[in-house]
Amino acid sequence: MRVDLLSESELHYRLLSHLAKERDLMSGQMKNPSQFHYRGMPDFILREGQFFEPRPLPAGMDHLEIRHCYKNAFQTALEESFVYVEGYALSASHNLPLLHAWNLAAEGFVVDRTWNPHGRVYFGAVFPLAVVPIKRGKHYPVIDDWEHGYPILRSAWHGEAARKEALDELRSLKPTG
Repeated sequence: MRVDLLSESELHYRLLSHLAKERDLMSGQMKNPSQFHYRGMPDFILREGQFFEPRPLPAGMDHLEIRHCYKNAFQTALEESFVYVEGYALSASHNLPLLHAWNLAAEGFVVDRTWNPHGRVYFGAVFPLAVVPIKRGKHYPVIDDWEHGYPILRSAWHGEAARKEALDELRSLKPTG
């Protein structure tokens, strides 16, 4: 079946099913599983994520460099005061969920400055900018931070508190006056 003909609920089901299969496959391959609260990245997103509504970019906003979603989303969060999100998404042209980063506008819809056209399904978790690993000017992903031993996967995530912290953080970045 052509993916572009699937309904939104069918796309959601496919993404969740794919993540569940990936979680089950990966969970047996984790080194030192007792050191982790989550059984890998798919498990984290399945347990902590939510769906977000995709929309075209707001008027006057340009796309940024392709294949640099983490950098683009971090930069957009700082410059435009949008919330930073990581998770899995289905692009307009692919059937396979991809790890991806994007932003949320104040109204709660997706702002994706990396993919043109925007993706069809976005499922992820909100992160305060303070948890985004930065070393020597490079922005690392929060979920797929293998270089630092996957710290986000080691203890329970408090999504509501993180969302509140992200919103408070962004309010403090907005210019006053």
